[in-house]
Amino acid sequence: MSEKGMSKKLVFICVLIFAVVFCPYASAAQEEAAGSDGASIVIKETSMQDALKKTLEDNKRLKKEKDTLQREMNDSTTQINVYSARVNNLTAQVGIFKKKIEGAEKTFAVEKNKMLKEVKRLTNKNRMLESKNVALKKDVDGNEYYRFCQQARGLLKEAEEKIRELDQREKALSIENGALHYNLGNTLFKDGEYKKAAYEYEMALRLLPTDPDIYYNLAVIYDNYLSDVKKAKFYYKKYLQEKPDGDESLWVKERIIEKGLEEKMLDEDKERKKNRKQ
Repeated sequence: MSEKGMSKKLVFICVLIFAVVFCPYASAAQEEAAGSDGASIVIKETSMQDALKKTLEDNKRLKKEKDTLQREMNDSTTQINVYSARVNNLTAQVGIFKKKIEGAEKTFAVEKNKMLKEVKRLTNKNRMLESKNVALKKDVDGNEYYRFCQQARGLLKEAEEKIRELDQREKALSIENGALHYNLGNTLFKDGEYKKAAYEYEMALRLLPTDPDIYYNLAVIYDNYLSDVKKAKFYYKKYLQEKPDGDESLWVKERIIEKGLEEKMLDEDKERKKNRKQ
C-alpha cells in the first residue's frame, strides 16, 4: 500500500473515532437545550393563563362594584326625590294653613267690627230712649211712657243678644284657629321640625288653653327633642291638671318625677360651677 493511501485511511479512522466519541454528547446537549426551551415555553404559557384569569376576575369584580354603585346612586336619587316631594308637600301645607288662619282672622276682624258698631248703635239708641224716658216720666200719659219703656227694654235685650252672639262667634273662631295651629304643629312634628312644631302648639294653647293633647305634645317635644327639662316638667303637670285620669297619666307622673330629679341635678351642677368661678 502506498504512503498516500495510508494517510487517507488514517484520516478516515480519526473521523470515525470522533463521530463515535463526541456525537452522542452533542446530541444530548441539543436534547437538553430543546427540553429547557420547552419548559420555558410551558412556564410562560402558564403565567399568561394565570394573568389572563386574574384580569378576567378583576374585570368581573369591577363590574360587580360598578353595578352596586349604580344601584346605590339610583337609590340615593330616589330618596332625594322622595324627600324633595315631602318638602314641597310640607311647604304647600304650611302655606294652606297660614292662608286659612289669615282668612279666619280677617273674617273675625270684619265680623267683630260689625258687631261692635251694632252694639254701639243700640247702646246710643238705648241712651236716647232713656233720655226720653226721663221726659216721659213727667208726662201725664202713662201709656206713652210704658210704650217707650218697653221699646227701651227690647233694644237693650237685642244689644245683649248681639253681644252674646259676638262672644259665641269669637269663641268658635278661637277654636277653629286653635285647631289650625294644632294641625300645623302635628305636620311639622312629623317632618322633624320640632322648634316650629312647639311654636305652633304654643300658639294653639293661646286659643285652646284647656286642651290636654296640646300640653302633652309640648311636653314630649321639650322632653325628647329640645332637651328643656323645666318646660317638659311644666307641660307634663299641665296635662295632668287638664286630664288627671287620661291614658298616659301614670307614665306622665313617672316622667314628672324623673324630670324633677334631672332639674335638681342641673341646679346642683350650676351651683358647683358658680362656686368654682368664685
